[in-house]
Amino acid sequence: MSQMMFPLFAADRDGSPPSFLGGGGSLHGKMRDPQAAPVPSAGAALSAPHVTSPGVGGQPRARRTDPATAHLAAKAAAHTAPSNRMRVLFAHADAGERGLTGFELEQVTGMPYSVIGPRRPALEQDGLIADTLVRRPNDRGNLQAVYAITPAGAEVARKARR
Repeated sequence: MSQMMFPLFAADRDGSPPSFLGGGGSLHGKMRDPQAAPVPSAGAALSAPHVTSPGVGGQPRARRTDPATAHLAAKAAAHTAPSNRMRVLFAHADAGERGLTGFELEQVTGMPYSVIGPRRPALEQDGLIADTLVRRPNDRGNLQAVYAITPAGAEVARKARR
């Protein structure tokens, strides 16, 4: 079996891939001193707990297998989740039976879908919005699910706006 050569890394004259590609070579021919302290892995400083939040009431959560950054993001999002949940509910209430796609929800709220969209599943689980089974194209022509307010959701929104 022949050794694989990586010609893009000319400094690795022995033909081994650089260490960041899993080989013994190095980038730009610089070898790490074997007597130096070990280099921590990228996520070592962010050790994740085994369980973040149970996700009760639509609170952000991370899976046990998620990276530490996901656990940190879930913890940070917990502060804004309740107000974002109400934004999503009000947006769907205002849209009425027509409902909203993810793209439309982003447009109406002025918030990125990656921030506002994760509040939808809890509202759906609570029976406040529902998938209409209608699909509408977004700005790129891709079909997206349309969610609409339910009668229970309309009642909650009405009471919350008093």
